[in-house]
Amino acid sequence: MHLNFRSPQSIHFVNDCAIRHDQSPSSIDHPLLHRVSAMRLPSVLFGSAARRGGATRSNALTRREKSTLSYRVFEDTSGGKEPTKTALVMHGILGNKLNWRTFSQKLTKANPDWRFICLDLRGHGDSPSFSEPHNLQACANDVLKLAAHLKVEPTAVLGHSFGGKVALTYLQQCMQHDRAPPSQVWVLDSLPGTGATDYASRDLNNSIETILPVVKKIPLPIRSKAQLIKDLQSHGVALGEAQWLTTNLRLTSKSPELYEWKMDVDAIEQLFRSFLASDLWPVVENPPATEGKDVEIHFVHASKNNMWTPDLLDRLDAQQENQVYHHLLEKSGHWVHIDNPVGLMKIIQTYMLQ
Repeated sequence: MHLNFRSPQSIHFVNDCAIRHDQSPSSIDHPLLHRVSAMRLPSVLFGSAARRGGATRSNALTRREKSTLSYRVFEDTSGGKEPTKTALVMHGILGNKLNWRTFSQKLTKANPDWRFICLDLRGHGDSPSFSEPHNLQACANDVLKLAAHLKVEPTAVLGHSFGGKVALTYLQQCMQHDRAPPSQVWVLDSLPGTGATDYASRDLNNSIETILPVVKKIPLPIRSKAQLIKDLQSHGVALGEAQWLTTNLRLTSKSPELYEWKMDVDAIEQLFRSFLASDLWPVVENPPATEGKDVEIHFVHASKNNMWTPDLLDRLDAQQENQVYHHLLEKSGHWVHIDNPVGLMKIIQTYMLQ
């Protein structure tokens, strides 16, 4: 499903670290999302000397420091004002920062007071893998370091699937490192418990657990994205998932005609094990609070995801006095921003952005 949204010229990208200088943004977009039409270099917040004015596509993209995660910033300064609030957006396992760019663009256009920063988590996209251990705690610490590098204290942190658990762990790490927590944490179709509890009823067909071993079998480099799709399908991967995985390819440095993974599959395998092993109910049921600042935790659960059982939702309901809330997204499977972007936009617009 496409989003019926055309990228406005007033929206620009800041400190884009996702794209090689010889590669266009559209060539590595999520296959289900629209292409992007405009790009601009960093704003004042990030030390830009770029001139103001109409947005233009630039080949002189700022290089990412190897000590930080790769990221892309969306903001709208067409009204002459800088955004005053920042939200960090984190993708799921095997994803990358481009997965949420169209949705972030739309949020930015509707809410120019907000800046949205989409991240590549460690081992994903254009981010380094860094050193072991590869787990949720390490991912959250990477995000803390990036926020410090950018000199931002995010008002909100949003995470989808694996990124949802990273968002909860980020909240936990803020308190452990004496950092100001975000006002809101949004967990998008991600359950806080473990693989043996909350995820016990998961469907293993075309799940990450079945896709990862297949990904490791594919011989790379490969000559085309079409060949990757064909090879993945021959191992039982569904067409949609195979197309999505092509967003994790990049041209090799030795040959402009061959593709390789830009993700670290071994690191991602460890991250997924950490995802299944980690119980974050203690964060949900004992949310950190700082003097004069309460933290809201919002869960969005897809109506077609049968792992959201009545018992689990009742457990969340019991935490409303701790400012823990859950929101049903109708007509949606796990890909909440693709299946029902209008419904998800309405929920976020109502409870986060107003």
